[in-house]
Amino acid sequence: MTNSIFEKNKKDLKEFLEKKGEKPYRVDQIWRSMYVDLYENFNDISTIPDNLKKSLTSELDYSPLSLVVKKKSKDLSTDKFLWKLHDNRLVETVLMRYDEDGHRRKRRTVCISSQVGCALDCKFCATGQQGFTRQLTVGEIVSQVVEVKRELLKEEPNLIKDQNNLNIVFMGMGEPLANYERVIDSIKILNDQKGLNIGARNITVSTVGLLPKIIELSKEKIQVNLAVSIHAPDNKTRSETVPINKKYPLEAVSYTHLTLPTKRIV
Repeated sequence: MTNSIFEKNKKDLKEFLEKKGEKPYRVDQIWRSMYVDLYENFNDISTIPDNLKKSLTSELDYSPLSLVVKKKSKDLSTDKFLWKLHDNRLVETVLMRYDEDGHRRKRRTVCISSQVGCALDCKFCATGQQGFTRQLTVGEIVSQVVEVKRELLKEEPNLIKDQNNLNIVFMGMGEPLANYERVIDSIKILNDQKGLNIGARNITVSTVGLLPKIIELSKEKIQVNLAVSIHAPDNKTRSETVPINKKYPLEAVSYTHLTLPTKRIV
């Protein structure tokens, strides 16, 4: 795990600050600085004293991500971010811009990664061909959104201040449901009303069909969207390109959608 402050949830942060003799209100001040003000380092936080800034800087890292390269598509609709992690592994995040089309409002979608590599070996997927390296931490997942949202606020502050114009999709590198606990913890932080405040209906978890985890997700008290990547109309074809289909075939995944109180299917 990284030593980033973004690895701490509110409870962790409260315990960390209590050991330093800090008052409970410091938790909300720092949380807001990370997820609302989107400051880039501890020294930017104007609501805490200098001695606490120095203490945080000496004991914790700030963002767990380091930007390697950012590339923009020719039509300027898509940005790709390549991040280096603390162990020099690389992951990507994609920002997609959509204009109003008569059916949906103008919006921005951030496609985030949940793993370094992937073990599911889908034949069409470049990440799957790399094999699995490790799970991303909560901080590494959430920080992708923080970094991209900070960029968007510089470019389009009026658009992004309305949270309904920002969507998050767990559809980058890795199978999100194979990193279940960290993805759920990340969603709770993304959805926190005193932080990023991204509505659950603006968050989509994409999966190739890990059936036990779909069932588990259906029981969570978070109303996120669920997207299932089908890729083929029949089991024979799908099993050739999505090997997990041999274990959890289309019929089983489809039946689960119809019979469980699952999240909204997109």
